[in-house]
Amino acid sequence: MKVKISYTIDSERIPIVISEMASEVLKKAKELVILCEGLSESGDHGVNSLSKTTTAKMISSDIMETTADMEGVLTGFLANFSPRPQATEEQERKMGEVLERVGELSKSVKGLGENADA
Repeated sequence: MKVKISYTIDSERIPIVISEMASEVLKKAKELVILCEGLSESGDHGVNSLSKTTTAKMISSDIMETTADMEGVLTGFLANFSPRPQATEEQERKMGEVLERVGELSKSVKGLGENADA
């Protein structure tokens, strides 16, 4: 059984960690290629091939887990450290209009509440 463990690293180390994870994936991918080449070239369709197929599935699973971890690290990094795009003048104008409208609606709703008490 596998258990997921989370830990914290300095943001400066993220490129190093991603590089290490990518190297691990590359190593596993090479193992998988060698294993599949052997399976495709052998005429054996017995227990030996079944064992190699199971191993290939396990390696593939490890690759998927590691790449998912890489994706999670990079997603978290980008969400927290990438520069936020500046709003355009048009977006700023529209946001001002929306905030103004919300203020008007708030006053209207407040007025309705005051009239209900009368």
